[in-house]
This record gives sequence, C-alpha cells and structure tokens, in this order.
Amino acid sequence: MRITFLGATRTVTGSKYLVETKKRRFLIDCGMYQGTDIEERNYKKFTFDPRNIDFVILTHAHLDHCGLLPKLYKDGFRGQVYMTPPTRYIVDLMLMDSAKIQEIRFQQHQKMQRMKGWALKQYDLSRVSIQKPIYDSRDAIGLLRQTKIVRFGEKIKNSDEVSFSFFRAGHALGAASVKLYIHEEGKTQRIVFSGDLGNPEQHLDRVIEYPKDPDYVVMESLYGGREHPDRSQEEDRFIEKINNTLSRGGNVIIPSFTFQRSQELLYVLKMLISNKKIPSNVRVYLDSPLALSVTEGYKRYFRHLNPEIIKSISHGNQLFTLKNFVFVRNSYDSRKIRKKQGSIIIAGSGMCVGGRVLSHLTTNLPDKKSSIIFVGFQAPDTLGREIIGGAQEVSIDDKIIPVKAEIVSVDFSAHAGNRDLLTWIEHVDPSDLKRIFLVHTEEHCSEELKKTLRKKGYHVTIPQWKKEYILH
Repeated sequence: MRITFLGATRTVTGSKYLVETKKRRFLIDCGMYQGTDIEERNYKKFTFDPRNIDFVILTHAHLDHCGLLPKLYKDGFRGQVYMTPPTRYIVDLMLMDSAKIQEIRFQQHQKMQRMKGWALKQYDLSRVSIQKPIYDSRDAIGLLRQTKIVRFGEKIKNSDEVSFSFFRAGHALGAASVKLYIHEEGKTQRIVFSGDLGNPEQHLDRVIEYPKDPDYVVMESLYGGREHPDRSQEEDRFIEKINNTLSRGGNVIIPSFTFQRSQELLYVLKMLISNKKIPSNVRVYLDSPLALSVTEGYKRYFRHLNPEIIKSISHGNQLFTLKNFVFVRNSYDSRKIRKKQGSIIIAGSGMCVGGRVLSHLTTNLPDKKSSIIFVGFQAPDTLGREIIGGAQEVSIDDKIIPVKAEIVSVDFSAHAGNRDLLTWIEHVDPSDLKRIFLVHTEEHCSEELKKTLRKKGYHVTIPQWKKEYILH
C-alpha cells in the first residue's frame, strides 16, 4: 500500500491524501488551499488522473477538506464520496457557495479586463488564480449527486481490499476521524486519519472518540507545541472586551467562519445575555446567509452534539433563539446594519478573505470606539493575520483603510491543543504503532509535537508535499 501526501503538508490547509492498493486508488479529503501564498495550487492540475480515483472519504465539510471536490468531478471523477449524515447536509451548502464565489470572481475579473484593457490583462496573466474559475455550480451539483452517507461506527466494505469506518473527531458538526482496513497479501493493515480533532472545551461539538489498534496514524497537529488558554478565562476576556466596546458606543465586529465558529458564538452570546453578563438589550447580528443555513443544520442534527446540549433541547430549549438575535440574509439589510452603533456583528469570513465582514471592517476599522474580535486561527498572508499582526492600515477592495479600532484575539479555537493531541494519540501504545505522520500545521508546530512524541517512544514523520510512502 502507498500513501501520497498531496495537501496540508507543512502548511495548514488543502487536506488531500492519495491511498493506493494493488487494485484501488482513493482519496481521504480533497480540500482547498487558503491564503494568498499557496491558493494558486487550487488552479493547478491534480498530480493524478481524477478519472482513475475510485472513491473519496471525506472527514468533514470545512472547505480546506472538501473544497476541491467539484474540481475533481470537473476533471473526470465519477466515484462515490463517503461522509457522515450531518456532513452531507453541510457540504451541500459549502460547495454550492464556493462555486458561486468562483463564478463571481471570474466574472469580476472579466469585467475589469474589458474596462481597463490590455495593461491590466498583461498584469493578470501572471496570476494563475484569476485565469478561470476553479469550478462552477454545475460541477458542484454533479459532485453532490455522488455522495453516500455513512453513519458513525458503521463499517463499509468498499472492496475485498478496502474497508473503513468513521469515529467522532469532535471538531465540528459531523466531523469524523477515519479508520481504514487495507487487506493485502494475506494481512490487514489499519490506518487512522484523524481529520481535524476538536477542542474538548467547546460547548457544541466536543464528543471525541479515540483510535484503537492502528498500525499507522495520519494526525493533524495545528496546535502542536501550543496550549489553548483556559476557556473560561477567554470567555471572561470576551465579556470584558464586549462590555468596554459597547460602553463607549462602538460596535463589536467578529469575523467568523460560517461553519462551526458562528454557531458556537451564537450559543456563547445567548448564555452571556441570558445570564446578564453583557447588556440584555444588545443586538446581535449574524450577517451571513451561509452561516444561517448551516445553523439550520445544527438544529436538524442536534443529536450529534454533546450530551448536555441534546438533553437541553429535549427539555424544550432552543439552541439559537433569543429576541436579541437578528439574522441577516439579504444584502440590503446587511448595508443597513453598517449604520448601527452599539451592536455585535458576526460576519464571514473568519480570516477576512472575502464575504460581508469586509464591509463591516471598512466601516469600523477607522473607528476608535469599535473593536474587532478575532476568535480563530488566522492563516499566513490573509487580511486577518495582517490585522492581528499590528498593521496600521490595510487594503480592502483597493481602498486603504486605517486601523484605529481595538484589535483583540480571543481563543475560541475548535482544534485540539497540544495536550489534547497527546491525550488522543496516547490511547495507542508506541510499541504497537509503526509510524505517525504529522500534517495540517505550520512546520514549526509539527516539529515541536514531533519532539514530544519521539520522547514518548513514537516513530514520527513530517511528510513533504507530494511525498510517497510505502506502508508495509
């Protein structure tokens, strides 16, 4: 058996692993690269022929894990894509939205070429990322027709050589780790792909199951060598920053990922308002049509959340219902709330690389009374990373915007911290494990985790991009 690491290697995004047996070729995830330093990889040809991929196993619906599936279909893939029931609901929303973004971006580029002429065209030819859309809505629809739902714990026998099952990763609604069983030459090898592992201090998505008797593990290591601050202390700081901002008449702008983080924030803010820890009359705007649709998925699949949430809903409580909440779908209402003062506005995207949050940043970054609260990881070469890095001014839609608002970073990460990563992998005895491959992080983090794991007796590798390994 051979595994080739085609994404999320010594970088955070683009999860994609090609597994080959004598008779089968398949992928674990097929995600987008995010960040201006590497996003052009999304436009390059796959290093394999998609027509020869038999199937895909998808860990969860974040775009850095699923975002290139429509491109795979566009280039000839016609196999099945296996995923959990909540992931199927969410991935439909995420991929259709992503396709729309590709189409709009390309249309805007074409319009600019016509308006500005030859000089701009010459400049743009050096930028791979705007020559054509990665895929369109037809590709996303075609791909979605090929999905197959698999329940947690259900063992799927894809062929005589390959079986697999999902177990809970605790990272986001429907997120799974994958256990592969590869049957070749009279023996069975077991390979676990962690997917993204969750932070057990989350409120909504924190049920984590642990690997059992694998021979190999491909493990995310985003917070390798780093611990999250105490969650209760972070929530206290969140409360303090909100109250200070509202008391001076400013807005609280929270760039947030549409899937998982926005729903976690709504739940936290509902608790804070209900317990009178922030003003009981504050308006909370969720300004993201996609996040609103995902929120409906959380309501529908609430039995996949943590037991306390399930119990609360079973007793008649509503996850995201509060008179203070205003859900904004259309662009007209989005423009109206830019004039509001003393509000909390949650808007996508989480790293400020697009979406409605850009308009709210344009309005509020120059305002000393306002604050921008980041609640998640900011990848290199994103606007979010630039802002939290201390930039005095930033460019948004070709306008130079001064940064005078208070910039705050609060750790509401949905990823396992270093201690949680160790807890997860230590369910496997080092003597029973042939090798751990560390992925899905910046290189210095995986190096820190590698040092710790080696001291504990594990054999650890940090794979290079496109590197192949034969697993015996």
